[in-house]
Amino acid sequence: MIPELNSASIPEDGKAKVAETIERLSNAAYRAGPEDVIESARATAQWCLGVYLANRDGRPELRQKDIGELMPFLENTRFLKSLAQIFARLHSRTKPNEQERYETRPLSEGDAEYALAAVGMLLRELGWTV
Repeated sequence: MIPELNSASIPEDGKAKVAETIERLSNAAYRAGPEDVIESARATAQWCLGVYLANRDGRPELRQKDIGELMPFLENTRFLKSLAQIFARLHSRTKPNEQERYETRPLSEGDAEYALAAVGMLLRELGWTV
């Protein structure tokens, strides 16, 4: 579900960690439960969006922001903002307190597959794929 990256299109200052987070996500997809896959997907999305925004806006500190803190910078790119919101919502469902508060069902393999597909879509939207 993770598309092949076009490394030439990824900003140099974040390229190594992009590859690292995607590798970690790929490993989790084959070895871990849904919660771990979703955690890895969120971390990948956060880093990719941070790198994208840092380079777009010339603000390297954006690479250090959490995904929720990046959303205001995505106002002009509504689709990317929607993807960021998906990762934030899925991530919150991995937490027992959030499960209790909102009476959500346990996460499933299907939810993990959705997170993987969303990472693929994010990478394509950023223009970082072959």
